[in-house]
Amino acid sequence: TLTVDIDTQALALDPRVEAAAYFCVAEAVRDLGGPVTVSMSQDDHELLILVAGRDAHELPLANMRDRAEAADGTVKTATSGEVVSLEIRLPTKQSRVVAIAH
Repeated sequence: TLTVDIDTQALALDPRVEAAAYFCVAEAVRDLGGPVTVSMSQDDHELLILVAGRDAHELPLANMRDRAEAADGTVKTATSGEVVSLEIRLPTKQSRVVAIAH
């Protein structure tokens, strides 16, 4: 199941954020047992992705955290019985780097 609550008129996300979101969701969907649910929502400050499915003990959590943290985001997990839930938070505001001319 996929639920998306994102304003399609919003500005595009930073490519690092888009790549981190895609990577984390793709890895979770590939490695969790079904049924898998994915929910995405966005506000002015962050993209929130919730993923849940049966624990297959193969999630590459360290890789997912590395990818999210490289985009200034986080990945948290929780387990309830056989179900693993992931909470992925990524910033929607792009960091700005100011170049200084010499």
